[in-house]
Amino acid sequence: GLRGRLMEDLSRPRPGGMLALTGCTREDVALALESGRRAGRLDMAAHNSPDEWVLSGDEEALQVVARSYRSVRLSVSGAWHGSRMEPGVETFERSAGLMTMAPPEKTLVSGRTGAPVTNERLLPGLLARQLVEPVLWARVMCTIADLGVTDIVTVGPGKVLRGLVRKNLGGTVRVHSTGSPGSVDRTLEAILA
Repeated sequence: GLRGRLMEDLSRPRPGGMLALTGCTREDVALALESGRRAGRLDMAAHNSPDEWVLSGDEEALQVVARSYRSVRLSVSGAWHGSRMEPGVETFERSAGLMTMAPPEKTLVSGRTGAPVTNERLLPGLLARQLVEPVLWARVMCTIADLGVTDIVTVGPGKVLRGLVRKNLGGTVRVHSTGSPGSVDRTLEAILA
């Protein structure tokens, strides 16, 4: 889609990537950002769990941080959810604003704010800003739990999302995984059976 094309186009001019920091406090992340920014552009891209954060930026900045903090390099092709994506925000918001958006039938929780979206007119801006601002996954998980959700279905390859749900919510929800959007219906049928 448009979002993917914009992100790919914006990542081509200069190599960059993402790095997950584990076992860190908010203060550790602030220090990591400060030290990495001496070597290049670096942003916080996500807060995945109480002690896991993701940074996005220039190769040089990521290397500086990786030498000093327990981290895992993410297998992605660009520096997503950071300032390098800023040139795409206006284009994305303008395009999303042309779409007709109906009010959500179910509660929609924004990865940008971690809160329920109560007005569909806010969606284009929220989606556009998520190109450059951190994904607040840990806050989203807390909000979902507060809403009384008992089952979560993760969609996609691997077990990363499943692990993050468990890391944030422990055994308070049941987590079901499916490898592709096409198999979501079968997964939901199995849950409801």
